[in-house]
Amino acid sequence: QSILSGVNGIVYWDLDDAMHFMYSAGGATAKEWGMFSSLATASSLKQEYRPWYHSSVLLTNLLEKGSTIYKGFLEEMENFRTIGVVNKTSTEAGFVAVNRSMEAITKSFVIEQKVNNENNKLYAYIFNEKYLRLGSDGFVVPNFEINGSINNVTEIEIPANSMVVVSTRRL
Repeated sequence: QSILSGVNGIVYWDLDDAMHFMYSAGGATAKEWGMFSSLATASSLKQEYRPWYHSSVLLTNLLEKGSTIYKGFLEEMENFRTIGVVNKTSTEAGFVAVNRSMEAITKSFVIEQKVNNENNKLYAYIFNEKYLRLGSDGFVVPNFEINGSINNVTEIEIPANSMVVVSTRRL
């Protein structure tokens, strides 16, 4: 929504859980609202990254400074939004699709601006509670790879209540 409205930057407020505590008769318990907890090494709090950390990493790595953003390059529908992106050197590109409906949606996508990606692979990331994949280091890994070019029509299913990020490079 921020991108589509023309905002060119976002500042996160809840980065660290350490500033949020829930007090009860049993004492203080840290809430898990941020991207991480700086207190985790000093206590029994969870150290792993929180889910919105992963979506932020995907988006910030795809949406590089100087990139061209294409609004709604796929057919827009109620509860479904997309953006396409091509970096400033036209060597990397991708798209983001958000499906807020209760049903999966299958769409064909293509970015018409010529992208000179010699890899001929697309990396697809599905972000929701069921499909988010993390490597042993705790970082997001692609759910699957697609052989082909972002300049050729490719069909992909976007699960219900999910964000899908497809990129010409591993993010």
